[in-house]
Amino acid sequence: MSGGVHRILQLCERHAFVMPVFKSEGSSGAMLDFFKFGPSGELLKHNVRHEWFLSNVVNTDHSVFPYWGGGQSTGNINEGTAPKCYSVVTKVYDEDFSEHYRYMKEMCGGQLPFGLTEMRAEVDCCGVVEDTGDGRYFTPSHRTIMRSCAFVRPIDSSQAFYQWQKRRKMWWRKFSASPGRFSVTDVQSVEEGQRAEICAEFPWGSQSVECVTLRGSAPFDKLDNACRQSFEGRDGRKRVTPHVIESWTTLECAVFTFLCDSHDEVRLSGVPKEVMRFHRKLAPYKLAFSASSSSSATSEELSQLAVYLTRQLRKAGVSTLLLPDVAKRSQESQFLRNDEMGVPYTAVLNDNTLKTGILGLRSRETTLKVRLSVWDARILPYLDRCDRRETRQTTTYYLTWTGASACFRTGEPRGTTSKKLLILKMLFDGRTALQCKTLFLKLVMVEYYLELGRIKSPRKRDERWRGKPPDWDLNPYLLVISSLVYCEDDALDHAVTEAGSI
Repeated sequence: MSGGVHRILQLCERHAFVMPVFKSEGSSGAMLDFFKFGPSGELLKHNVRHEWFLSNVVNTDHSVFPYWGGGQSTGNINEGTAPKCYSVVTKVYDEDFSEHYRYMKEMCGGQLPFGLTEMRAEVDCCGVVEDTGDGRYFTPSHRTIMRSCAFVRPIDSSQAFYQWQKRRKMWWRKFSASPGRFSVTDVQSVEEGQRAEICAEFPWGSQSVECVTLRGSAPFDKLDNACRQSFEGRDGRKRVTPHVIESWTTLECAVFTFLCDSHDEVRLSGVPKEVMRFHRKLAPYKLAFSASSSSSATSEELSQLAVYLTRQLRKAGVSTLLLPDVAKRSQESQFLRNDEMGVPYTAVLNDNTLKTGILGLRSRETTLKVRLSVWDARILPYLDRCDRRETRQTTTYYLTWTGASACFRTGEPRGTTSKKLLILKMLFDGRTALQCKTLFLKLVMVEYYLELGRIKSPRKRDERWRGKPPDWDLNPYLLVISSLVYCEDDALDHAVTEAGSI
C-alpha cells in the first residue's frame, strides 16, 4: 500500500466505495461520523460480513449460534485501541439474553464449549478525542459491531484464548494482499480480563483492528447463586461456571482496513497506475467484460455475446460487471478501470471470439491472458477452481530430480492427500534447471505450519537429499512450484512473503 489515506479516499470516491462524513460540531469537524457506502462499497461490505460469518459461525469446531440483541446501543471508543463496545456478556442480567443462553445450553446438552455471535448497530454518544490523523477513519461514531463469544471449560480457557488469537490473525491474513502486515500484540491485563489486539501496520503507523479478550468467569461472579447456576455448563459430569472468550471488531473498520491493505501503486511502461488487489472472495465484482472489434457490426455482436455470458455467470452466482461501453472504450482504459475497482479477472472478447469461440481471461495480478472456450462453458469451472482452497485442480508443477539435475513435471506426487503443500510463487520464473536445483537446496526442509501461520527456519539437511530424489512419503512438506495465476490455496499463499526472504 502506498500513497497514504488521501489517495485511497480519492480512488474510493471515484469508484463509489466509501465516502467519509464528518460531524459538523467540534473544531474543524475532525470527528468521523459515519461512512457513506456506494454500490461497490456495499458489495465489498456484504462480502466482508459474509466471510466473517462463515469464519465465526459456520467454520468452527464447536456449535455457534447467531444472536440478535435488539436495536441500536451506545458505547465508547478507547483511544489507540479497537472499538470497546457494550459486551454481550454484560447482558447476563437481561432476560432476553438469558433465554437465548438457555436455548444454546439445551441444544448442546449443557456440554461446553459453545458460542454465539452478534451483529448490531452502535452509536458512540460519549464522544472521542478529536483526531486529525489517519487513524480516525477506523473508528466512526456510527458503526456495526461484529462480535463473537465462546463459553468454554475453565481448564481449556487459556489454550482456547491463544488459539483464538491465531485463528483471528489468520482470518485477516487470509484476505490480505500483504499478510505480513497483520500481527498480534502481547497479552495485557485490563479491567475486562486479559486482552490481545490484532494490529495492521500501515505507512502512517500501527492500527488496531480487532480485540480478543479472555474474561474468565468474571461476567457471572456478581450474580446470585440461583442465577449463576442457570449459566453453569457441564465438564463431563461436573457442573462448572464457563469461562468467556470474546473478540470484536466493526464492519466499517474491517472494510476500510481491506481498502487500505489492497491499495497499491505500480508503474506500467513508466506510467503510475493504481490497483486494488482485493482477495477474490472480497472483490465487489469477480469478473468484468472487455471487447474490441474492427467494425460496428461485430461490435454489436460482441456486446450481445457479453450480455449472454453475463446472464449465465450471474445465474451461477458470480458477481459480474458489464457496462454499456464494453465495446466502445479502448481495452487499456477498461483494464485500468477494472484494476482500480479490484476486479480479479476480465474476459476479453474480440473478432476471433465470434469465429472460434475462444476468449481471453485476463488476470489482474499477472496481466496475462488464459485462453478459454466460450462454448464449452469453461469460464465457470475456472472461476470455481479459483475459489476452492481445499481442492486444487489446476496445473501445478512439482520439482523432481533426475540424477544430479532438476526438471519439471506435472501431476500429483505420491501421498499428496496427506501432505501440506508449500506454494512458492515466482521464485523459479526465468531460472535454468541448475539454478532451480541450487535454489531448491537452499529452500530444502522449509516447513510451513498452517496451525502457526509462519515459516520455520530451514534446517541444514542438504547432504541428505543431494544427488538423489527426496522420498515423498517420508517428507510431508513438499516443495511445490506454481505460477501466480494458478496459486489457488490462499491460506498457503501467506507463506510466500516470508519464504521469499530465506
